[in-house]
Parts: sequence; structure tokens; C-alpha cells
Amino acid sequence: METSTLDLRAHIPALAARWRAGVWNDAEFAAIYFLHYQIAEYGPRFASRTQRASPKPQAAQVLDTVLTTPHPAHVLIDLFSTHHFLHVIPNVNHAFGAWLRGTWDIQLYEHIPTPLEVLHLQALGKRPATVVCHYPRMLQKVLSKRDGLHFLTHDLEHAYKYFHDPELHALQRQFFQTLFTMANAGAFGPYLKDAQFSDKFDYLISDMNTHVAHGVHYLRAILIEHALRVEGKAPNERLTFNVHQEIMSLLKKIADNAGVAWEEILPIKAFAS
Repeated sequence: METSTLDLRAHIPALAARWRAGVWNDAEFAAIYFLHYQIAEYGPRFASRTQRASPKPQAAQVLDTVLTTPHPAHVLIDLFSTHHFLHVIPNVNHAFGAWLRGTWDIQLYEHIPTPLEVLHLQALGKRPATVVCHYPRMLQKVLSKRDGLHFLTHDLEHAYKYFHDPELHALQRQFFQTLFTMANAGAFGPYLKDAQFSDKFDYLISDMNTHVAHGVHYLRAILIEHALRVEGKAPNERLTFNVHQEIMSLLKKIADNAGVAWEEILPIKAFAS
């Protein structure tokens, strides 16, 4: 199958139509999207075998096999378990394998979910992945990522961080459930009026998959930063007593509900007004 780089990416809208018609499930189509884009990007260097005894990957053969095999999940699982992909970290392979097996609940979108939508998904124990299927839009930047391929792999890197450790996954889900419930109750309303805080809060709820203690520490930092900014104080100044108490109360409520030991929360500098 002789195909130019441009042709491969131009095929994706037609492949997306087959996905929407039910020919492939979400994980299969995401993997097919990835392979077309990866091969278009890097040509014969798109992948390498993990074992010398395995045959060298041939782009045309890989695509032909995947596209002509009904329900090709098993073919794709084998491919992601036996190959390295150029400039793609192994966590992405792991995420594809778990998604194709149905063990990780990754939701595929053609649009970019809002931070609050991502928070809701994470509160439900899910993570999103986005495929930009319109050509040539997929070749352009998607938020901060270079193109559609890099945005998809970035989503799967986050999926790995969210799912790979069951204990950490449970803690993250509890944390995001707490933030989602409190956000819906208006607990962050006054803070979200500040554009700088809002941007950093969006990062916390949609683009930060780490240990929950780190998440609470990050929230603590942006709350302090916000309070000092509102009071017109320098970053090294102390909070007034009332603001200190307000932030401590909010953080303690989050920590208690998210299963974070209060002792892990660093003290906040304060003085009585």
C-alpha cells in the first residue's frame, strides 16, 4: 500500500465516519487514528520491535492488517505490547492496551472537554481522550500541543497516571469527587472570579494527575496566592488571621473528604489582624 504522508492524514475523516457507523469501538478507532498519524509523521521509522526475534514493523502491512481485520482489538493489543513508537513514551502503549482490553474507562471525544467536564469524568472514575478528525485542522495546534497526534498521546499519558495504580486511582477519584461536589455547591465561587486563580484551578481539575497530597498542596498555594493578590500584598507577606482561617477551613474540609491526612498539609503563615 503506497501512500503519501499527506494522504494518510487525509484518510482520517473517512475512517472517523466508519467509527461513527459502528465499524470500530472507541479504543480501536483511537488506535487506528494514532497509527495513521504516527506513520504519516515518521514514515518507516514510526516504530521499532521490542525483541529482535520479532519481525520489523512494516507500515503498509500494519495498516492493511488493522483495517482488514474485523474488530481488530486483539491485533492492536499485540502491536502495542511488542513495539516502541518513535517519540512516544511506553505509558501510552500501556494505556492503549488497557483501553483496548476494556480495563480502563477512557471516554473518546471529538471535542475538547471543558475543565469542569474533565473533573466530572474523573469524579466518575473516567478519563477523556480527544481525536481531532477534521483535516487539515488536525495538523494545527490543539491548545498547547503541536497537533492532533500529540494531543491524543498527551491525554493517554494522563490516563496512565490516573489508572495505572489502583490505590492511587481510588484516592484521585475521591479527591475529584470532593472538588466536583464542592464546586457545584459554590465553594470556589468567590475565588473563580479571579482569572489567574481560575486558570490554575482549571489545571488542577483537568490536567494534574498525581498523589492527592500534591493536589491539595497545589490548591493551598493558589488559594494563598489569590488571597495575597486580593489584599495587595507581596508573595512573602503573611495572610491576615480571618483569611488564614477561611483557607484552612476550606482545605481541611477537602482533606477530610478526600482521605488526606491533615498532618500532610503544610502550615500557612498568618497573623491576627
